[in-house]
Amino acid sequence: MIAGKAILLDSCIINYGLSKQKDLADKTNSFLDGLLLANNRFYISQFTPFEILKGIDERKKPQAESLLQNFGSVPQTQERIERATRLYSAYCKEPALKSYINAISDIDVLIGALIFTEHEPYLLTADFNDFPRPFFQEVGSQRIDYQKENGQRAGIYYYFLKANLGAL
Repeated sequence: MIAGKAILLDSCIINYGLSKQKDLADKTNSFLDGLLLANNRFYISQFTPFEILKGIDERKKPQAESLLQNFGSVPQTQERIERATRLYSAYCKEPALKSYINAISDIDVLIGALIFTEHEPYLLTADFNDFPRPFFQEVGSQRIDYQKENGQRAGIYYYFLKANLGAL
């Protein structure tokens, strides 16, 4: 179990906590509650509210806005923008990424760059491929099994990633 860490939440984790699939939302929120009990601290990017709130159903908007208020926000600074630029440039030079670099959104590059610091926070995501190797290293994972509204069983993995500081 991850304990005592600063954890940057990818937008997908918050979306799963707000999911229409009630069992997925409940289990995601229970998982996050367990992480809080282990003295972890959650943060979100300054861009996360945009990703969460764009196009959201008006009935869900108050719940989402309330949830977002629970997290510390990491603002973009000139230094962080420059770090994101270096990260993207490094992606472009990595032969293994050539085939899918265009599938990685600019916001995911900006979010990923936030953990490239000497403080070594973790990133929690379910979108493993948006944060490619060798730039990010998995330090743990958690499978969430849930039942869909139609009764089907499903599962999703949440990954804890750390920055490979030597890759930049």
